[in-house]
Amino acid sequence: SGMPHATSTAVVGRHGNYWVTKDMTMDATTVYTRGDAPILYRSPEVMVRNKLSDTAPNLELTFQDDSEYAQLAKTIGDNLVCSNHPDSVALMIGWFFAAPLMSVFQDAGIRFPHLNIYGTKGSGKTTSVLRLFLPLMGLPKPSTWTPNTTMFVIRSLFSSTNGVPISFGEFRAATLQNTRSDFLRILLMAYDTGRDARGQADLSTKTYDLLAPVVIDGEDALSDPALRERTIFVNLHPEHIVDESIAFKAMDTLMHLPLSDFA
Repeated sequence: SGMPHATSTAVVGRHGNYWVTKDMTMDATTVYTRGDAPILYRSPEVMVRNKLSDTAPNLELTFQDDSEYAQLAKTIGDNLVCSNHPDSVALMIGWFFAAPLMSVFQDAGIRFPHLNIYGTKGSGKTTSVLRLFLPLMGLPKPSTWTPNTTMFVIRSLFSSTNGVPISFGEFRAATLQNTRSDFLRILLMAYDTGRDARGQADLSTKTYDLLAPVVIDGEDALSDPALRERTIFVNLHPEHIVDESIAFKAMDTLMHLPLSDFA
Protein backbone atom coordinates (compact mmCIF):
# COMPACT_ATOMS: atom_id res chain seq x y z
CA SER A 1 0.00 0.00 0.00
CA GLY A 2 3.01 2.28 -0.33
CA MET A 3 3.78 2.31 3.41
CA PRO A 4 7.44 2.23 4.52
CA HIS A 5 8.87 -1.22 5.18
CA ALA A 6 12.06 -2.39 6.85
CA THR A 7 13.86 -5.52 7.93
CA SER A 8 13.54 -6.23 11.66
CA THR A 9 16.12 -7.70 14.03
CA ALA A 10 16.18 -8.61 17.71
CA VAL A 11 20.00 -8.30 17.74
CA VAL A 12 21.61 -5.01 18.76
CA GLY A 13 24.83 -4.32 16.87
CA ARG A 14 26.23 -4.35 13.37
CA HIS A 15 24.21 -5.58 10.40
CA GLY A 16 26.16 -5.12 7.20
CA ASN A 17 26.87 -1.40 6.91
CA TYR A 18 24.30 -0.44 9.56
CA TRP A 19 24.55 -0.12 13.33
CA VAL A 20 21.26 -0.87 15.10
CA THR A 21 20.29 0.00 18.67
CA LYS A 22 16.89 -0.27 20.34
CA ASP A 23 15.93 3.24 19.23
CA MET A 24 18.36 4.17 16.46
CA THR A 25 19.69 2.96 13.12
CA MET A 26 22.71 4.59 11.51
CA ASP A 27 25.46 4.06 8.99
CA ALA A 28 28.76 5.88 8.47
CA THR A 29 27.07 9.10 7.39
CA THR A 30 23.38 9.05 8.37
CA VAL A 31 21.16 8.63 11.42
CA TYR A 32 17.83 7.31 10.14
CA THR A 33 14.35 8.04 11.40
CA ARG A 34 12.18 5.01 12.07
CA GLY A 35 10.27 5.76 8.88
CA ASP A 36 13.43 5.75 6.73
CA ALA A 37 15.58 3.09 8.40
CA PRO A 38 16.23 -0.01 6.25
CA ILE A 39 16.58 -2.18 9.39
CA LEU A 40 14.97 -1.70 12.80
CA TYR A 41 15.24 -3.30 16.22
CA ARG A 42 12.19 -5.32 17.20
CA SER A 43 12.00 -6.63 20.75
CA PRO A 44 11.57 -10.40 21.07
CA GLU A 45 8.84 -9.57 23.57
CA VAL A 46 6.65 -9.09 20.49
CA MET A 47 7.17 -12.74 19.63
CA VAL A 48 7.16 -14.37 23.08
CA ARG A 49 5.33 -13.55 26.27
CA ASN A 50 8.25 -13.87 28.70
CA LYS A 51 9.56 -10.35 29.39
CA LEU A 52 12.98 -11.74 30.32
CA SER A 53 13.48 -12.46 26.63
CA ASP A 54 14.41 -8.83 25.91
CA THR A 55 17.91 -8.79 27.37
CA ALA A 56 19.44 -6.65 24.62
CA PRO A 57 21.75 -3.86 25.88
CA ASN A 58 20.38 -0.33 26.11
CA LEU A 59 22.85 1.79 24.16
CA GLU A 60 22.69 5.58 24.38
CA LEU A 61 24.61 7.17 21.52
CA THR A 62 25.12 10.93 21.40
CA PHE A 63 26.74 13.16 18.80
CA GLN A 64 28.94 15.96 20.05
CA ASP A 65 30.56 18.92 18.39
CA ASP A 66 33.72 17.79 16.56
CA SER A 67 36.08 19.86 18.71
CA GLU A 68 34.46 18.65 21.96
CA TYR A 69 34.62 15.06 20.79
CA ALA A 70 38.28 15.40 19.75
CA GLN A 71 39.18 16.71 23.19
CA LEU A 72 37.21 13.94 24.91
CA ALA A 73 38.88 11.27 22.78
CA LYS A 74 42.34 12.71 23.47
CA THR A 75 41.77 12.82 27.23
CA ILE A 76 40.46 9.25 27.22
CA GLY A 77 43.37 8.06 25.10
CA ASP A 78 45.99 9.75 27.27
CA ASN A 79 44.62 8.18 30.45
CA LEU A 80 43.30 4.83 29.25
CA VAL A 81 46.75 3.46 28.46
CA CYS A 82 47.87 4.31 32.02
CA SER A 83 44.82 3.01 33.90
CA ASN A 84 46.47 -0.27 34.95
CA HIS A 85 49.55 -2.33 34.16
CA PRO A 86 50.46 -1.80 30.46
CA ASP A 87 50.26 -5.52 29.62
CA SER A 88 46.75 -5.77 31.05
CA VAL A 89 45.52 -2.52 29.52
CA ALA A 90 46.75 -3.50 26.05
CA LEU A 91 44.76 -6.75 26.13
CA MET A 92 41.59 -5.07 27.40
CA ILE A 93 41.75 -2.20 24.90
CA GLY A 94 42.35 -4.62 22.04
CA TRP A 95 39.44 -6.89 22.97
CA PHE A 96 36.83 -4.24 23.84
CA PHE A 97 37.58 -2.03 20.85
CA ALA A 98 37.40 -5.04 18.51
CA ALA A 99 34.05 -6.21 19.95
CA PRO A 100 31.86 -3.91 17.78
CA LEU A 101 33.57 -5.43 14.73
CA MET A 102 32.92 -9.01 15.84
CA SER A 103 30.52 -9.76 12.97
CA VAL A 104 33.06 -8.40 10.47
CA PHE A 105 35.73 -10.76 11.80
CA GLN A 106 33.33 -13.71 11.72
CA ASP A 107 32.33 -12.95 8.13
CA ALA A 108 36.05 -13.13 7.32
CA GLY A 109 36.32 -16.54 9.01
CA ILE A 110 38.05 -15.21 12.16
CA ARG A 111 36.61 -16.52 15.42
CA PHE A 112 36.28 -14.07 18.29
CA PRO A 113 37.66 -15.16 21.70
CA HIS A 114 36.12 -14.60 25.12
CA LEU A 115 37.80 -12.27 27.63
CA ASN A 116 38.48 -13.46 31.19
CA ILE A 117 39.60 -10.78 33.67
CA TYR A 118 40.60 -12.24 37.02
CA GLY A 119 42.49 -11.31 40.15
CA THR A 120 42.26 -10.86 43.89
CA LYS A 121 39.96 -8.39 45.65
CA GLY A 122 40.84 -4.75 44.97
CA SER A 123 42.60 -5.36 41.68
CA GLY A 124 40.08 -3.31 39.67
CA LYS A 125 38.28 -6.08 37.78
CA THR A 126 34.71 -4.82 38.15
CA THR A 127 35.72 -1.17 37.91
CA SER A 128 37.54 -1.79 34.64
CA VAL A 129 34.55 -3.58 33.11
CA LEU A 130 31.53 -1.71 34.50
CA ARG A 131 32.85 1.80 35.02
CA LEU A 132 35.38 2.09 32.22
CA PHE A 133 35.15 -0.16 29.17
CA LEU A 134 31.40 -0.83 28.98
CA PRO A 135 30.59 2.92 29.20
CA LEU A 136 33.09 3.46 26.38
CA MET A 137 30.96 1.03 24.34
CA GLY A 138 27.89 3.28 24.79
CA LEU A 139 26.40 1.84 27.98
CA PRO A 140 26.06 4.70 30.50
CA LYS A 141 24.50 2.40 33.11
CA PRO A 142 25.97 -1.02 32.40
CA SER A 143 25.10 -4.11 34.39
CA THR A 144 26.74 -7.45 34.91
CA TRP A 145 25.11 -10.86 35.14
CA THR A 146 25.87 -13.85 37.31
CA PRO A 147 26.81 -17.21 35.75
CA ASN A 148 24.30 -18.72 38.17
CA THR A 149 21.32 -17.13 36.41
CA THR A 150 18.95 -19.40 34.49
CA MET A 151 20.12 -20.92 31.23
CA PHE A 152 17.17 -19.28 29.44
CA VAL A 153 18.46 -15.84 30.43
CA ILE A 154 22.04 -16.79 29.52
CA ARG A 155 20.99 -17.97 26.05
CA SER A 156 18.91 -14.82 25.60
CA LEU A 157 21.88 -12.65 26.58
CA PHE A 158 24.21 -14.44 24.17
CA SER A 159 21.77 -13.94 21.32
CA SER A 160 20.80 -10.31 22.08
CA THR A 161 23.79 -8.55 20.48
CA ASN A 162 26.64 -9.17 18.06
CA GLY A 163 28.80 -6.19 18.96
CA VAL A 164 28.22 -5.01 22.54
CA PRO A 165 30.05 -7.00 25.22
CA ILE A 166 27.94 -9.02 27.65
CA SER A 167 29.46 -9.12 31.14
CA PHE A 168 29.33 -11.98 33.64
CA GLY A 169 30.77 -10.98 37.01
CA GLU A 170 31.91 -12.51 40.29
CA PHE A 171 32.94 -15.72 38.58
CA ARG A 172 34.00 -18.36 41.09
CA ALA A 173 34.31 -21.97 40.03
CA ALA A 174 33.09 -23.19 43.44
CA THR A 175 29.81 -21.24 43.32
CA LEU A 176 28.56 -22.30 39.90
CA GLN A 177 26.82 -25.25 41.54
CA ASN A 178 24.86 -27.40 39.11
CA THR A 179 24.94 -24.82 36.32
CA ARG A 180 28.73 -24.96 36.00
CA SER A 181 28.88 -27.42 33.14
CA ASP A 182 25.96 -25.74 31.31
CA PHE A 183 27.47 -22.25 31.53
CA LEU A 184 30.88 -23.45 30.37
CA ARG A 185 29.24 -25.49 27.60
CA ILE A 186 27.44 -22.38 26.32
CA LEU A 187 30.78 -20.52 26.31
CA LEU A 188 32.30 -23.31 24.24
CA MET A 189 29.37 -23.42 21.83
CA ALA A 190 29.43 -19.65 21.39
CA TYR A 191 33.00 -19.90 20.11
CA ASP A 192 32.78 -23.18 18.19
CA THR A 193 29.35 -23.28 16.54
CA GLY A 194 27.70 -20.00 17.51
CA ARG A 195 24.32 -21.71 17.91
CA ASP A 196 22.29 -23.66 20.44
CA ALA A 197 18.80 -25.17 20.26
CA ARG A 198 16.29 -26.15 22.90
CA GLY A 199 13.06 -28.13 22.65
CA GLN A 200 9.87 -26.49 23.90
CA ALA A 201 6.70 -27.79 25.51
CA ASP A 202 4.78 -27.70 22.22
CA LEU A 203 7.43 -30.01 20.68
CA SER A 204 8.86 -27.17 18.58
CA THR A 205 12.52 -26.15 18.69
CA LYS A 206 13.87 -22.69 19.50
CA THR A 207 17.28 -21.87 18.09
CA TYR A 208 19.58 -19.37 19.77
CA ASP A 209 22.31 -17.69 17.74
CA LEU A 210 25.12 -17.20 20.27
CA LEU A 211 26.51 -13.98 18.83
CA ALA A 212 27.65 -11.78 21.72
CA PRO A 213 31.23 -10.96 22.71
CA VAL A 214 31.52 -12.17 26.33
CA VAL A 215 33.67 -10.86 29.19
CA ILE A 216 33.91 -12.79 32.47
CA ASP A 217 35.46 -11.34 35.61
CA GLY A 218 36.04 -12.84 39.02
CA GLU A 219 38.62 -14.11 41.43
CA ASP A 220 39.02 -17.39 39.52
CA ALA A 221 40.26 -17.85 35.99
CA LEU A 222 38.53 -20.27 33.64
CA SER A 223 40.24 -23.62 34.10
CA ASP A 224 38.60 -25.80 31.45
CA PRO A 225 41.37 -26.68 28.94
CA ALA A 226 39.13 -26.29 25.88
CA LEU A 227 37.90 -22.87 27.08
CA ARG A 228 41.41 -21.69 27.82
CA GLU A 229 42.26 -22.18 24.15
CA ARG A 230 39.34 -19.91 23.23
CA THR A 231 39.89 -17.12 25.77
CA ILE A 232 42.14 -14.11 26.31
CA PHE A 233 43.22 -13.89 29.96
CA VAL A 234 43.95 -10.68 31.87
CA ASN A 235 45.37 -11.04 35.39
CA LEU A 236 44.99 -7.85 37.46
CA HIS A 237 46.87 -7.14 40.70
CA PRO A 238 46.02 -4.66 43.51
CA GLU A 239 49.61 -3.40 43.74
CA HIS A 240 49.35 -1.92 40.25
CA ILE A 241 46.58 0.53 41.25
CA VAL A 242 47.55 1.65 44.75
CA ASP A 243 46.45 5.13 45.91
CA GLU A 244 48.22 8.04 44.22
CA SER A 245 49.89 5.78 41.64
CA ILE A 246 49.86 6.77 37.97
CA ALA A 247 47.17 4.15 37.31
CA PHE A 248 45.04 5.39 40.24
CA LYS A 249 45.17 8.99 39.03
CA ALA A 250 44.45 8.01 35.42
CA MET A 251 41.42 5.96 36.46
CA ASP A 252 40.16 8.81 38.65
CA THR A 253 40.38 11.17 35.68
CA LEU A 254 38.49 8.72 33.48
CA MET A 255 35.74 8.23 36.06
CA HIS A 256 34.93 11.95 35.87
CA LEU A 257 34.50 11.96 32.09
CA PRO A 258 31.26 11.34 30.14
CA LEU A 259 32.70 8.06 28.82
CA SER A 260 29.53 6.94 27.01
CA ASP A 261 29.75 10.04 24.80
CA PHE A 262 32.85 8.47 23.23
CA ALA A 263 30.86 5.62 21.69
